[in-house]
Amino acid sequence: MGLNINGSTIRGMLLAATGAGFLVFMLLILKTVLFPSAIQEISNSGSKEQSMLFGGKLGEFREDTPVPLPGNNFGGIACFPNGGFAVTTDTSLLVFSSEKKLADTISLPSLAECIAAGDNRTIYLGMGDHVEVLSLVLKKTEEWTSLGEKSIISSIAADKDHVFVADAGEKQVVVFDTGGRLLRFIRETDKGPFLLPGTAFDLAIVAGNKLAVVDPGRHRVLLMDYSGNKLWQFGFAATALAGFMGCCNPVHIAVMDDGSFITFEKGVRRLKIYDEKGEFKSLVANSSSFHETVSTPEIAVSSQGEILILDPFMKSVRFFVIKEAVEK
Repeated sequence: MGLNINGSTIRGMLLAATGAGFLVFMLLILKTVLFPSAIQEISNSGSKEQSMLFGGKLGEFREDTPVPLPGNNFGGIACFPNGGFAVTTDTSLLVFSSEKKLADTISLPSLAECIAAGDNRTIYLGMGDHVEVLSLVLKKTEEWTSLGEKSIISSIAADKDHVFVADAGEKQVVVFDTGGRLLRFIRETDKGPFLLPGTAFDLAIVAGNKLAVVDPGRHRVLLMDYSGNKLWQFGFAATALAGFMGCCNPVHIAVMDDGSFITFEKGVRRLKIYDEKGEFKSLVANSSSFHETVSTPEIAVSSQGEILILDPFMKSVRFFVIKEAVEK
């Protein structure tokens, strides 16, 4: 039932409200008049395009059994091309098999905030201002040159020839070859430098020698070639599920084998999937799926189509799977 409030009604109610009650009442009036959609009942049976803040249809995905993790501080997560995944916690790299069993634990000098899995069982570690390369076969680590004292490495992605580093401190993408030779910096977009209100700056490799890079201050994801030229973009600011909400979203991105994009928004805590053209496809998980302290959890996707979430509150890796894939 709609709420019909005219000027006479508001004046009469304001005259009756005094003291502390006046302030509370005014806040309720403003919320009702300016943000009527925010007080609608949240329902999982709603349309995908409803302008709900936290709701949405969740029926397409199910959550599998999580894998608990030791430690108190959690960094990055990455999936291996042939199955299995790796996670950094405290001062360790934890390597899990394709059966989700802990296969190896390797000591690190400090917490690696982000990681990427390369060819030949190689792990690239974001260690603050520099990259370290760990061979899981040789159990040997190589340290690359520092990017500078202001650098904050927030994401890494690698293919057989390149390593791409998102540097939130300097608001740049740094491109290396796999031997650590600096190839180029990507510092400009079609609208100037990347707009990063915080340190959430993520990227992922897309098939066909392309990069997906978040530009959270502009509520969009940029698709670029390896030289940094913009190809296209998707995303816009909106509370609707198809858009990105808040000051600066999305904060994380991953790409599935079929070209679909997985995004995570902080604040509202929405995990979503877009198709290969950037069209909104489905809500995977909403705010009710995460504790309020979970702000920017790392995400990854496996070759089996699983969406992995490194959840610091639950101290576990969580797995979301399309129901159809599970039932087959």
